[in-house]
Amino acid sequence: MNAIIGMSHLALEEQMNSKAQNYVTKVHQSAQSLLLIINDILDISKIESGKFELEQRPFSLRDTLRHISDVIGFRIFEKDLQFVFNVDGRIPRMVIGDELRLSQVLINLAITPPSLPMKACDCGYRW
Repeated sequence: MNAIIGMSHLALEEQMNSKAQNYVTKVHQSAQSLLLIINDILDISKIESGKFELEQRPFSLRDTLRHISDVIGFRIFEKDLQFVFNVDGRIPRMVIGDELRLSQVLINLAITPPSLPMKACDCGYRW
């Protein structure tokens, strides 16, 4: 999976027509989504065996949210939905926590169809 992600990333840096660029982008994003699913399965195994531990490392919350937006963007767009991250200005640029697990939770929330009816809201970005 890492080879597909790496090679598609390299391909995206090359010159190509917009149709090919779109195809490679979807391959890259789908591979990232599949890797997250694989990681979820591995995490379930760790939880069941009692060996699951959360990381405590500094990371950029804004960079993580941008990455998540890239991963889920095409799925949200295809469903004609909008997913907005609102970050309070008081949140520091660097936070301490488990970046991978946070990403897994937010991606799962974003791509899982809602079980309740959705309604429109006024939304905005605050970075």
